[in-house]
Amino acid sequence: MQSFLRANSPNTNCNETPVTVINEGHVFDKTEMIIRNIRCKEGALYSYLDENVRCCHDLLLEALRLSPDAPFLGSHATPSTPYSWMSFQGVYERVLDFGSGLINVCGLKASATNCLGIYGQNSLDWIISEFACFTYSFIAVPLYDTLGMDPLKHICSHAELSVCVCVTPDRVRNLLKLGSPLLKHIIITEPDDTLADLRSEVADRVQIHTVSDILERGKENRQKVQPSGPAETAVICYTSGTTGLPKGVIVTNQMLIGTITGCMMNTELKLFTSKDVHLSYLPLAHIFEQFIVLLALNARGRVGFFAGDLTQLQMDAYTLQPTVFIAVPRVLARIKQKINRSVSGSRLKGYLLKTAIQQKLKVVDKQVYNQNTMWDQLVFSKIRKRFGGRIRVIISAGAPITGELLQFTRAVFCCPVLEGYGSTETCGAITASIFGDLNGGHVGSALPNCELKLADIPDLQLVASRDNKGEVCCRGIVVTPGYYKDPELTKTVIDEDGWIHTGDVGIWTDAHCLKIVDRLKHIFKLSQGEYVAPEKLEQVYQTSNLVSQIFVDGNTLRSYPVALVVPEGEALIKIMSSLAPSAKNSIEKKPDSGTGDGNGELGSSSTRAGQAPVAASGENCVFQLPGGKEVTLEELCHLPDVENIVLQDLISVGKACDLKGFELVHAIMLISEPFSVENRLLTPTMKCARHSIRSRYQAELAELFASKKLD
Repeated sequence: MQSFLRANSPNTNCNETPVTVINEGHVFDKTEMIIRNIRCKEGALYSYLDENVRCCHDLLLEALRLSPDAPFLGSHATPSTPYSWMSFQGVYERVLDFGSGLINVCGLKASATNCLGIYGQNSLDWIISEFACFTYSFIAVPLYDTLGMDPLKHICSHAELSVCVCVTPDRVRNLLKLGSPLLKHIIITEPDDTLADLRSEVADRVQIHTVSDILERGKENRQKVQPSGPAETAVICYTSGTTGLPKGVIVTNQMLIGTITGCMMNTELKLFTSKDVHLSYLPLAHIFEQFIVLLALNARGRVGFFAGDLTQLQMDAYTLQPTVFIAVPRVLARIKQKINRSVSGSRLKGYLLKTAIQQKLKVVDKQVYNQNTMWDQLVFSKIRKRFGGRIRVIISAGAPITGELLQFTRAVFCCPVLEGYGSTETCGAITASIFGDLNGGHVGSALPNCELKLADIPDLQLVASRDNKGEVCCRGIVVTPGYYKDPELTKTVIDEDGWIHTGDVGIWTDAHCLKIVDRLKHIFKLSQGEYVAPEKLEQVYQTSNLVSQIFVDGNTLRSYPVALVVPEGEALIKIMSSLAPSAKNSIEKKPDSGTGDGNGELGSSSTRAGQAPVAASGENCVFQLPGGKEVTLEELCHLPDVENIVLQDLISVGKACDLKGFELVHAIMLISEPFSVENRLLTPTMKCARHSIRSRYQAELAELFASKKLD
């Protein structure tokens, strides 16, 4: 990679308003509440690192030129089996064969409207399919693996998909159920013995091919490479559609290259190197995981795909030994909970862990990441070994991470923990912390590829310049040109000056880093006029050992918020030991409220795409009470006083974290069914799908809001 750096000017002249240099990293415009990276103090925003690498196809060509035989993409059939690797040369040859096959067999052509659907979990052929699009000017359209039928049908129709790549036959059946007249070709990357039956069922309506068929036809007649240009559409990334039908976000080559540029420059080109390995498990249908793979490609690093079962992700990591670990806070929180539970039965072990963390932080706070201390030998080395033992940096994204969780993670893994922020519309990353950020509580400042500002929010009576709080807006090369086939919607989020309004509410910290408060549409108003940010409260309450998952909601007619809680069964059992013997073995059923299917499942050996990939103890959903009686999680939720035990613990946690009185939940309901992407109660980035949860638990929330405890 050349050291040449090239900057493009933003849409408007950024030099006309007075600026103040706040510190070594940022430039802050007091008048407009605009912040930009210090590298952009003259108003220019960086869009690429190398003048010869301007689009995604160029990234692959550059890696091919510099490291043709180096391993790039790795796969394994089970979490414990070794990875097999394909080199950059092998990947490019497969891309050419596959892209040529799509032209020869399926009739795809280089066009601004020729889209290829990609449907399935992360895999080598998922990436091959997308790079075939980059190489031959098709448009990649990822389909979420757990989308419902209506959103799936909308995307297929809206993008006019005639060809779709599916990982397995069950996804083929999902597509066929849609009855789309446009769909003519389906390509299976992992066929099984049902292929003949599938072909027989569809007759001449749809042609079903194996990936081997397409590769063979492509190899026989290689087509001329026609890569899409920098400003051309590379991907249409549909949002997950938790509040309606998905919207198609146009993602261009220059957006993806600009995101890589900003992330690499922000870490002095150290974020990803040729020696690094990434474990790919977050959905490739989401823009964040796509640009992480491109980040690895840019550095000529390696990407290994998980075996498909998120409950076994720790074993995938043990086998792959990643050096860069990408996680959403929910994953890190589950790791922390599991570690805390493992020592909860011993005062000595609990004291040892607490002391080890305190002592380790004294060292890592100085950015000294020595993994050979006494505390590493006694405590941390065993934990790190379970994840391969080579993690040198952790990147947290998708939701804010608490300062306490950040410190815990840094101590346990003895490495920097970076936090970033972005959206599909801004290509995944517009801010990021740096290696020297130690305390957390923010998502960093603007990357060199964009500029940020806070805008007034009249509905909340917020004036950004007065209140230091407002809607986060972004402008720069990473901003989408708009929504596919929806110019009217585009106008509602991108203003005349090129600022995209993210819908997130943020504040500037004293160091002028961005702190996300909540989603604008999530904030609710209580009866006394106070505004509450539920995601902030959920972060706090999630630290309770009794909580597996929590959803906080409010009502303008009530003075306090309420919560739905999926409890930690094992932790509750320990609390039950303090109850009277008569209460230990009695189960007092509440009226059926329709909160679950009666199975009380928190997890199993099957894949649950939306759950944290570190299984909690007791997730087999059978718990033994102190008196010996076995109960399911659902039955445990209905035991006398259990609800009050959890509520009082939440109140204690809230007070300890300095929540205001009106932010303390005053009524809760325990539910046994976890929120997951599978049941569409979590987004693909593992955040609460608020609209879906409200719809699913409408009756339960109404019952909570009727509680006298909220008066």
